[in-house]
Amino acid sequence: MSRVAIIFIDSLIMGYSAFYVSSKILNDKIKYNKKEFWIVLLLETLYMTFSYLLTDSFVRVIINYLLVSILNLYLFKTSALKSMMVSFFWLALVFIAEIIALLSLSIIVGPKIENMQQSLFGMISINVYIAFITCLGINIKFLLNFLRKIISNIHVRGNKMIFTYLVFSYSTLPILLYYVYFKVDIVSASILCVILALIFISLTLYVFKEKNDNYKLQVEYEILEQNLEEYEKMYQAQRMMNHEYKNELSTVKGLVN
Repeated sequence: MSRVAIIFIDSLIMGYSAFYVSSKILNDKIKYNKKEFWIVLLLETLYMTFSYLLTDSFVRVIINYLLVSILNLYLFKTSALKSMMVSFFWLALVFIAEIIALLSLSIIVGPKIENMQQSLFGMISINVYIAFITCLGINIKFLLNFLRKIISNIHVRGNKMIFTYLVFSYSTLPILLYYVYFKVDIVSASILCVILALIFISLTLYVFKEKNDNYKLQVEYEILEQNLEEYEKMYQAQRMMNHEYKNELSTVKGLVN
């Protein structure tokens, strides 16, 4: 029973970090006096608790990503694409925080970190430390502004490719990281994860930059097309006015004659 309670508390803290990070990026405060938040937090906590007790497979990370995306969609009333991106940013921050936590603990406690990972209480302590670093990291001003800028430039229309990219990439990345962590030592795994994270983040930013550039070009084209239509209407109206003006001149000329 104590094991379940410890895991539940750990899941509660990690679940809260998900919605805290999401609220900061979406610039929407968590309404603690609303029951919706507590329902969402309870659902996320229960899922993380049962998934931790039942399996250590990477599949639970993918399912959790989709679950947090759905819960963010319900809690913050945002678009599905933005909800997925915010959830992705949270997982990316957790991933970076995990690297920082493991490296810092490796320096502080040395080889004893292996024993911490073997014990339940030690693993929970590490996860709480990771959640703390995650929440602390999202309050870094330049990082928060950078993520908000990306979210503000995301448009719902014509983003099926990005949706597919997110689902595919976050279905394959945990598999790769799973084998990295279990095939090599902690220090080597951390270094490899940093390299993988940098590559993956660079590819992600490139995809979104290309998509947003294409969207901006499409918007400019539509504005130009609308301006041409308005100009054509004005030209047609001017032609009609000129025609009527000529008719009036012909009438006046006839009267003069």
